[in-house]
Amino acid sequence: MSYDARDGSREHGMPVNLVLFRYGVATASVFGYTDAEQPIVRDNVTYVPVSVDTPAVQASGSLDRKTLNLRLPSNTDVAQLFRVYPPSYPVTMTIFRGHLTDDDVPIEWRAIWIGRILNGKHEGDGSHVCTFTCEPVATSLKRSGLRRRYQYLCPHVLYGRLCNANKGAVTFSVIAAEIGEAEVVLTPGWAPADLIPNFSGGVIEWTTAAGNIEVRTILEIEETSNGHTVWMTGPTTGILTATSLRLSLGCNHQMDHCLVLHNNIHNFGGQPWIPTSNPIGTFSNSFY
Repeated sequence: MSYDARDGSREHGMPVNLVLFRYGVATASVFGYTDAEQPIVRDNVTYVPVSVDTPAVQASGSLDRKTLNLRLPSNTDVAQLFRVYPPSYPVTMTIFRGHLTDDDVPIEWRAIWIGRILNGKHEGDGSHVCTFTCEPVATSLKRSGLRRRYQYLCPHVLYGRLCNANKGAVTFSVIAAEIGEAEVVLTPGWAPADLIPNFSGGVIEWTTAAGNIEVRTILEIEETSNGHTVWMTGPTTGILTATSLRLSLGCNHQMDHCLVLHNNIHNFGGQPWIPTSNPIGTFSNSFY
């Protein structure tokens, strides 16, 4: 019996949902959960039975853009990604539906929802539940972006597609001497002394043991007696004693940094020669 026949039957259908999460660049960064009573294996992914609250998914035949709220236990691996600090990469989610009474081998699974997680909120009422707010993939289709305005500073994201600065040329690798909650201590000599103040606003990243890359923004570098303390925007998740850190220079989005630090003046996106005087206000009253 086909999926459509099972899905429309009142007696022969036994629908279950598979929820697949993908995060990061590592091949093992896949989390699968199901509302069935037994684990289900599909495409080499084991879907673990948990108490997953999957809302009803309704398709209107158009590009549905309504957000979806999904609830999972707080101790699941995907919920832990949103426990302290937002993930460095988007977390995509796909919901499959099938029937355990399906005679086909393998069971036919239909993708009924595809999108990504916007945020995860851990409930504070002692229920140990994490609620995910998800948006469908249709919301990113034909989305109008922000209009470009004239401005003195460069609006491009540092090392982004429009900036296109050579990140590898201004990246320094070092192993942290000490690790704190949101800071690391680097021994002297990891970078030229005249460049160290310019790392503020730059990027610090590292590869975790699982193979994912964590990215943080450098807030400040403070010189101490035993080296330099690097303060970052988030926790030092996944940094071990032998983890190699990669620090890239920042940018003040002005022409001096773009030219001197990054040699990228041809991609500068600001308009530094906008006149500051209003020509209309220079006329004398004698004309009237």
